[in-house]
Amino acid sequence: MLTLLPTLVLFAAWIQSPPPAASASPPRVAASTATELADYTAAIHKKDVPARAKGIETFLQTYPESPLQERALEYLVNSYEQTDDSQWWKAVDRLLSRNPDNLYGLAQRTKVRCDMGPPDRPCEKEERDIVTRGLRVLASAAKPDFMSEEAFAQFKVQAALDFHHLGGMLALMSQDSLGAVQHFRGALEIGPDSLRDTYSLALAYLNGSPPDIKAGIFFLARSVVLASNSPARKQIETYAKATYIKFHGSESGWSDLLTLAKQHTVPPEGFTFAPASRLGGQNR
Repeated sequence: MLTLLPTLVLFAAWIQSPPPAASASPPRVAASTATELADYTAAIHKKDVPARAKGIETFLQTYPESPLQERALEYLVNSYEQTDDSQWWKAVDRLLSRNPDNLYGLAQRTKVRCDMGPPDRPCEKEERDIVTRGLRVLASAAKPDFMSEEAFAQFKVQAALDFHHLGGMLALMSQDSLGAVQHFRGALEIGPDSLRDTYSLALAYLNGSPPDIKAGIFFLARSVVLASNSPARKQIETYAKATYIKFHGSESGWSDLLTLAKQHTVPPEGFTFAPASRLGGQNR
């Protein structure tokens, strides 16, 4: 049975500042009229966030065919994320209705879980589609004019982590351990110090059919190392150590394993784990 720590299944926050269309930069598409551009600029640069959201909504209603609609919706998503959760996920849906391949919207959608919207939403299928589409769009995404190379690189890393994490969690919930391992390993190739993905990968290995005890124990130890400054450290360490003792038969060697996990992001070549004799050949 899966053991999930609530603090670890929460998705990492996306970029908290407004979508990076710098005030000195022109929009990526031209407005139809000077008045339209002026209204757009005034709306997105309001310092008061609720006022900004209201101004953007007015712009969207006033200029329903504006080529700036998509960019305005990106700002609207960000504004509602800071002020109104109920409008935030609706704004994400509006953005993706406008452009199903909008990378910012797809990344935001990984945080809009099933229980945040109407109960009749096709949650699991929709979320799986978001993962598939998000990774596809990300693979060929070109840097927008309004972002620096550094900002776009950071954006892509976080987006990849979020897509892989959601994909891994969906696989875990459907008892697809192999799919979960593939997604969480994909996330750790990008961000090897991701606590949420390291812990989740350990669960995927331990709940496999058959379980990979050796890999699962290593990544549990790695989770303890990464949780050194996390509020969840005590929970993680208690569970990890208890699991180690369950499969090893005692706590002998636990501290050595933590030292090894601190030095390596993946099990090093030659890593071994001696299971309790009663487990026979479960160790892999």
